[in-house]
Amino acid sequence: MIKVVPVLLALGFVAGGVAGYIPALSPMHEMNVLLPESSRLVLGIFPVNAVHNAAHIAYGILGFMALRSMAYSIAYNRLVLFTTACWPCSA
Repeated sequence: MIKVVPVLLALGFVAGGVAGYIPALSPMHEMNVLLPESSRLVLGIFPVNAVHNAAHIAYGILGFMALRSMAYSIAYNRLVLFTTACWPCSA
């Protein structure tokens, strides 16, 4: 189970990162005071930009690399948990 979670997370991160670069899946938004002009809305909902997409793809690659051993899988799961739990605190 510990090695299955990184695969699922990696697939989700890579799919989300790639979706941000596909114009059909990430249309431009209307001018909004809170969103910069360079951002797009993935699936018309989530605001992202190129750096955000690249970070998702990097997380996905790390997830696939975590399959090398159980220790890497545990470390990756902790990394995702920590960054996901701390993300709302940074806003």
